Amino acid sequence: MIEKLAPGEEEDWLAAVKFETAGAWLPAARLRVDAAQLHTASAGSLGDKMLGLLSHAVYRASDQPESLNYIAIDRLAKIDGSLAQLAKARYVFYNVDQDAAQVSLGNLLQQSPNLPAAQLLEAEFDARLGKPDAARQALAKLSSNPRATEWMRALATSIKGVLH
Repeated sequence: MIEKLAPGEEEDWLAAVKFETAGAWLPAARLRVDAAQLHTASAGSLGDKMLGLLSHAVYRASDQPESLNYIAIDRLAKIDGSLAQLAKARYVFYNVDQDAAQVSLGNLLQQSPNLPAAQLLEAEFDARLGKPDAARQALAKLSSNPRATEWMRALATSIKGVLH
């Protein structure tokens, strides 16, 4: 499939695809975290492709009120600390406290200023908060980031579409 898989891992990766295709990001994220945990236990780390799939599902699911029931942030942090921080910030923004989420995202951007998912989230937050110029600046950073993936660029395009 993607890389050499641990026993039982392939089923989770394949099932996640079915959920993603149906737009069911919560179960897809849970399966991706489960599979990634299995993979890192046997292989030590995720390859770029697997990390990209995990990041996409977690990002898309993390704004939902019940996402913390599906995405175990503590388990995710052991796989990728930045992704866990990003997921938590997105969850907090949409479900708890926008100011606290912005502080969390600011901390993540200080630690990892070139993290494309963080740049995308910055643009998303700015667009939602009615800051189109700031959103455009974040989108410009993302568009010039060679690590930005296709799904990130697609979401960036949808953000650009709502800016006035």
